[in-house]
Amino acid sequence: MMWTTKSSKIPNVQIFVNENGEEVVSPIKIGGRYTVYDILSVSGGFGVILKAKDTRLGDRTVLVKARRYDKENGLFSYEKDRSRIDRIEKIRKVTRFEYNCLIDFKTLGEGRIPNVNDIVEDFCPSIYGPHLSTDGKVFVCTDYVAYNEPYIIMQMINGINLGEYLKSGIRNIMLSRNYKFYKSWERDVLQYSLQLATILGGFHKKDKENYNRYYIYQDLKPENIIITDDLFLTLLDFGAMTMVIEDNQGNARSNIEGCGSAGVGTWGYKAPEMNNPSKLAKLDRRVDIYSLGATMYHMLTGENLSLTLKDEYGRIPVDNLKKFSCTEYTYNIVKKCTEYNANERYNDMIEAKNDIYKSFMSIRG
Repeated sequence: MMWTTKSSKIPNVQIFVNENGEEVVSPIKIGGRYTVYDILSVSGGFGVILKAKDTRLGDRTVLVKARRYDKENGLFSYEKDRSRIDRIEKIRKVTRFEYNCLIDFKTLGEGRIPNVNDIVEDFCPSIYGPHLSTDGKVFVCTDYVAYNEPYIIMQMINGINLGEYLKSGIRNIMLSRNYKFYKSWERDVLQYSLQLATILGGFHKKDKENYNRYYIYQDLKPENIIITDDLFLTLLDFGAMTMVIEDNQGNARSNIEGCGSAGVGTWGYKAPEMNNPSKLAKLDRRVDIYSLGATMYHMLTGENLSLTLKDEYGRIPVDNLKKFSCTEYTYNIVKKCTEYNANERYNDMIEAKNDIYKSFMSIRG
C-alpha cells in the first residue's frame, strides 16, 4: 500500500495518507536519531510499523514499532478524563512486554523474527491530538504521557507483505512464479505453513522451571508476515502476544497482569473463544492453531477473511478450497485447525506440523 505525507501544524509531526484516505500521524524524528519517512504496515487499527533512517549509522534503514491511540474507543471522548493516563500506561506495559518477548526469543535463537536494536521514549502525536470531545470541543493532551511513548526499534526486513502480495490474486501469483498447476502454489503454501508452525511451536514451548509458562501469538494473519524471498517468511508484529501459565493438569491461565492482553486478534483470523469474555482467562495454544488454519485458507484462496465473513462469529467456508482443486489432505488440515470447538482442533503445533509435512511431501513427491 502506498502512503504519501502531508505537513502538520504541530512541530515534529507528519501525517501519512493512503489511497483509501486513511491517515496516520507520526513523529518526523524519534529519539533525536531516527527520521521516519514511510509506513511498512498498519495492523488492526492500533499498531503501525514505520520505516526510518538511523542518522547515527549512515542513514541505515530501520523499522519502528509504534502504537496508535486515535482508534482506542472512548480514550479521547472527554477533555478532562482522569482514567486516560491509566489506560495509556496499561497499553504501554503491553509494548514493553512485546519488546521483552522479542529479546527473549532472539536469545533462544529464533531467526524468523526481527532483531531488536533499542527501545526509546519520545513524543506521541496520536496522544497529543488535536481531539474532538463528545461535546464538540477541540482539545490537545498536554499530560506528560504524550511525551513518554515507547518505540521499539528493529532491523529492516526486506521483502513483501504477504497480505499485500495475496491481493493480486492466486492466478496472478501463479503466473508470476511460472506455475501451470494449482498444486505448485499449494506446495508453496504448505512450505510457508511449516515455517509458521515451527515459529509458533517455539512460542508454545513450555518452560517448566518457570511455572510451565509459554506464549501465544494471537494475531497470525498474512498482514503480519513478510516474504523475505520466494520461500522464506518472517513474522513482523508481536503486539498481541501474551503469556500463558499452565499447571500440571493442563489448565491454562492467560490473563496475567503485565504479560500481554488476552483476546487481542483480528476478526476473521482469531479463534471463536477469543470473542467470549468468559473464556479470555483460559486461552491456550489452540487459538494460534486456529489462526494458522485461517491464514492457510487465505493463502490457498486469496480470500481476506476479515472481508469474507459477515461478522466475528462467522464460520470459515473451508469447502471453498475444493473450488481450487486443493488436495484432500490439505483441506482436512485447514478444516481441523479451524474447528469452532477448540477441543476438535489439533492439540498442539507438533501435531499440526506433522500433518502439514505429510501433505507437503505427498505433493512434492
